[in-house]
Amino acid sequence: MRNIYIHPKSLLILFAFILQTCLIVNSQFEPLANFWGVPKNKVPNLLIIEKNLILIDNKLQPLLDNSDFGGTYIDVIANKININTVDQSKVDEVKNSLQMKQFQNFLNFKFANNSLTQLNSTFNQIIRLAQKFSLTDNIISIEPEVNNVVIYLDVKADQNKEFIDSVNFFKPIINPLTKVANENIIFNSSTLIKKREIHPIVYGGSKLVTFSRTRSVACSAGFWMKKNGKDFILSAGHCISLIPPPAVFYLEELDNLHEIGPMDVFSIEQTDMGFIEKLDTSLVQLRQMIQNIDQESSELLSYFIAGNSKITSTGIHVCKSGHVTGISCGKVVSINAATSTVTGTKRGLFRVELKNVPGDSGSSVYRYNIFNPSQFVDAVGILISGSDTIGVVDPIHKAFDLGYTLVTI
Repeated sequence: MRNIYIHPKSLLILFAFILQTCLIVNSQFEPLANFWGVPKNKVPNLLIIEKNLILIDNKLQPLLDNSDFGGTYIDVIANKININTVDQSKVDEVKNSLQMKQFQNFLNFKFANNSLTQLNSTFNQIIRLAQKFSLTDNIISIEPEVNNVVIYLDVKADQNKEFIDSVNFFKPIINPLTKVANENIIFNSSTLIKKREIHPIVYGGSKLVTFSRTRSVACSAGFWMKKNGKDFILSAGHCISLIPPPAVFYLEELDNLHEIGPMDVFSIEQTDMGFIEKLDTSLVQLRQMIQNIDQESSELLSYFIAGNSKITSTGIHVCKSGHVTGISCGKVVSINAATSTVTGTKRGLFRVELKNVPGDSGSSVYRYNIFNPSQFVDAVGILISGSDTIGVVDPIHKAFDLGYTLVTI
């Protein structure tokens, strides 16, 4: 048998490589670890716990009569599903059902005043009232954690006072929402620079800019989509609301602007989605990746888009990548939310707690992929509205309904 000699320096290099790899993998969990308040090495196990709770919640929800229960919400850290319970006599029936008998330890029945039937009725009546008063710049959502309908709006605005007086009849929770202005920056279009020798890349969260003679509007890139063999970037449709057509978008990178193409297809009535077509003449490359800075650690993080995820439970994690606030994680607060703007009322949205500011509109919203969470994520939707940590997301499946497909690895 041949003797093998390994130089000590080689062992040191191998050790350093393994250590660096572990550090990189751990850093990928930093945003979610910050949100959950746990060490980074605890995140993979909590993702498994979360997945299990979602599976149980999906089996549980059909068993809950909307007249007797007021919705559910997941607590990942406690490893529990909280169930708002109006009629306590129905608890044993649910716990002892064939579907739930083996999952009783994960269920936490909590007394609640409002049934889901009541909440849905209140939600719809408040939306109609908001339309009657031509309310704009507001968010209305059913939030199980507080077992109520919550309204976010500018409580100091004179035009909202009459609505607030009328809506108090329904006893909702009213929270202040700072009015968010569009990010308008006046600049001379002669600063446009096209570097032909490089191929800049658009990632989820990259800065996208469109402009007229007097102003520019900046938004964030969502996801790479395809339709009829053409390439598109999904972002927020309202990003072109202040720019006369044709609204051509550019990738802003290192103070240079690189032409992508026009946002000819957009919807700002029922949805808030816009699709920027990548022209054949554009040198910009698209990637099925999210790459951005984690604002807490200032580290550059990268994730591959592996698939998509439909949100069915509240309390679960979501993350976003925006060009202003970078990468951050939070939770789903409501899976039944609406917002009113000058273009109409948008429904079928979900409300999230995610840091956002002007310029983050269109941000990629995603979840860690359970099978390889250190590298892969699943698309959830795009950020379309909000302020501070109050965010509204348009689900990715609305883009699918319009005939677009998500490009994944």
